[in-house]
Order: sequence, then structure tokens, then C-alpha cells
Amino acid sequence: MAVSPFINLFRTKNEALYFKDSIINTQFIFSGVQLLPNNPDKYIQLTETPSGIDLEDWQVNVVDLCKGTKTDITSYFFVDSLTNSLDGSPQLFWSLTNVPFDFGYRLVYLEVNQIAGESFYSTPFLLTEIEKEKVSLFHYRDSKFKVFQSIGLQVYYLDEDKKTDLTTYYEVSSQTTVSKAIKTNKIDIYRTALMPKNVLILLTDVLESAILYINKNRFSLFEAIALPPKTSQENYASFDVQLSPKIGDVLTDDIVIVIPVDILPYLLTFNDGTNAEKTSNIIPFVINAILTNQNVLSAPATVEVSANLGVSWESAYNISNTNVFNSTLDTSNQKLWVRVRNTNLAGTTIYSNILKAKTL
Repeated sequence: MAVSPFINLFRTKNEALYFKDSIINTQFIFSGVQLLPNNPDKYIQLTETPSGIDLEDWQVNVVDLCKGTKTDITSYFFVDSLTNSLDGSPQLFWSLTNVPFDFGYRLVYLEVNQIAGESFYSTPFLLTEIEKEKVSLFHYRDSKFKVFQSIGLQVYYLDEDKKTDLTTYYEVSSQTTVSKAIKTNKIDIYRTALMPKNVLILLTDVLESAILYINKNRFSLFEAIALPPKTSQENYASFDVQLSPKIGDVLTDDIVIVIPVDILPYLLTFNDGTNAEKTSNIIPFVINAILTNQNVLSAPATVEVSANLGVSWESAYNISNTNVFNSTLDTSNQKLWVRVRNTNLAGTTIYSNILKAKTL
């Protein structure tokens, strides 16, 4: 099951700004989710919009929750991919990248308008560099989705530790009790800032994800998390969490390639047919499938691509699924933006194809 979004989109502002409260609470904190301005890493969230959501021809503002002032960030808001919720309603993965505005300690929310269609409003968050050293970038996903969600949270590295499991037995020959280490774990300890309980609960879901990266390093939860009990009249709490690092497992960045449209015909026809399964000459055909609105992960499109190349269906599927993340055709500037996985296979081959196409 996917983790619920930290920043969700709703049809009404009242839904977006609603928070569950106790009648005894008098002390409130609403931070916890903090995005950094000018951050080249994408913040990606999956919607859980009631009755579903479709976006087309959108315009996006960041709205200052206190002042009500609006800042246009349309150029930094993207719809990455589409999906469906369990009830069949349409949902989507949206993202923010390189937003060049800093709103300090003031909470903000997104206002997503459409030229012809509904408007949507997001739950509040911080967009600031203040105390960015205490903010960590989380990437996480479960087995259902191939797309990572990512978010900035007020969580920071605190300390390191080591846990050793011992076995004890009685040695008859020496008539002594012997203890022996059978398993040793190195632990990284992270601490959360004071944040609302609902954000902490979402964080525990993230920490229990099948695949988890913090600041692009792979971790897994070492010990179960117990949320601290309420002590007074507050809506917030904090906890320390013990995580086991996966040494050497680092999340690599994607490569974004900008291709002038006039080069596309050469890219789409380029194929030397030599060792195609290893050299990834399938990529131009994948781009073609994207441009013609075909789903590169579906059987018909992949079979057609593999037939053109004379390679196996499995190779066509695996190369498409592994390397091509998404693409955007910018009609105003006549350029195709293709985001691919940062692997030697995808990166070197596409660059090579582009260079060769330019010389034709």
C-alpha cells in the first residue's frame, strides 16, 4: 500500500487546511514538512484526492497562508505520471523542482488552477532554507509503484550506535559460560523536530517502506517505533529512530536530456541493428512510443518496438522500464525533455545517438 501524501491536493480550501484536533489542545505546531528553495532534486507526491483528479492546462500559485499573497510557480510544477487509486479514481504523481522563492517561517499552500476545469488546493508546508541543516530528503516507494515519492522533512542525523546479538552456552570442558557475538549491526540514529502527530504518523509509514533512501543513502528500519504519549495540551511530539544503513547503496540522479525537435527524425530512424539488446538502440523507439502517446510499458507498444529491432519482447520491456522515466514535449520551445535513469546503458547510448544524429 502506498504511503499517503504529506502534501495532498483537494477541491476546496477547507478540506486542504483541515486538521484533526482535540478539544483540550491549546499548543500547536504545524511545521514538519519543509521543502528547500532552488533544490534540483524533485519533490514528488502521489495524490489521494477524493473522487480523483485530472489536470490539464494548469497554472500554479504558492499562497502565503497568513498574508494571502500569491506567487506564480507554474514553471516549476510538473505532472510526472498518472495512476489510479484502489477505487479506480484517477490520481497522479506531481512534483516541484527548483522553486526560486523563500517564504521563511510562514506556512504556504499550493493553488492549482486550470483554464477550463476545477481548482485544487494543497495541505500547508514550509518552503524555506531556514535551518536547512536539520532537513532531510526522503525517497520512498512500495512494491506496487516504480515511481519514488520524495519529500523534505525536519529530521536530522543525531548519532551512531552499534547493536550486537549474543549467544551464550556452557562449555563443559572448561566448565565456564561462554558468550559469542552472532550478529552485529551498525546503527544511525535520526531525530525529528517537534511536529504534528499526523505528520509523525506519516513519517512512520515512510520509515516502514520497502525501499527507503534518506539523503540518497539506503536505510531500513532497525527497531519498531513507538510514538510518544501526549503529555499536556499539545498537538505535536518528537522521537528518535534507529536505522540500519545499507553501505554502498546510493540513489543516483536521473539524466535529463533536452533534444531539439528538428533532431527527432534522425533519432527516431537511427538504429544500426548491431547488438541492440546491449547497446540500448531501443531508446529512440521508446521516445517514438512516448511521442505517439503509446504506453511503453504495455505489451502492444513493447512488442512493436521489439519487432522493429529484432530483439526479444523481454529485452524491449526491461530496457524501457529501466531507463525511461518520463518525457515532456515543450511545443512552445520545440524541444523534447526526456528523463532517463542515470545508468551507463541509458546515458552513454542516448548521448551517443544524439551526437550521431547531429552529424547526419
